[in-house]
Amino acid sequence: MQNSLISEFAAQNTKSGLIGGYCEDGFPLYYANLEMAEMLGYNSIDEFAAAIDGKAANTIHPDDMSRSKRIWAAAIMRA
Repeated sequence: MQNSLISEFAAQNTKSGLIGGYCEDGFPLYYANLEMAEMLGYNSIDEFAAAIDGKAANTIHPDDMSRSKRIWAAAIMRA
C-alpha cells in the first residue's frame, strides 16, 4: 500500500509527462497526467484520451511500433 501511495504522489507531482497503458491489445489507457496532455497540445486529460481513442498505443508512431513492442516484451521478461 505504501509503495502505491508513493507512486501516486510521484505521478501527480512530477513536471514530466507520464502515460501508461494496460498490457492488452492496443494498450488501453491506464494513466496520463495533465503535463503529458499539455505537452501534446491538449487542454485536459479527457481531451487527450478521446484524441487517442483511449489507447496508449495510438501515441506511438507506426514506424516505431515494432521496436516499442520488442522493448516492452524484453522488459516484461526481466520483471
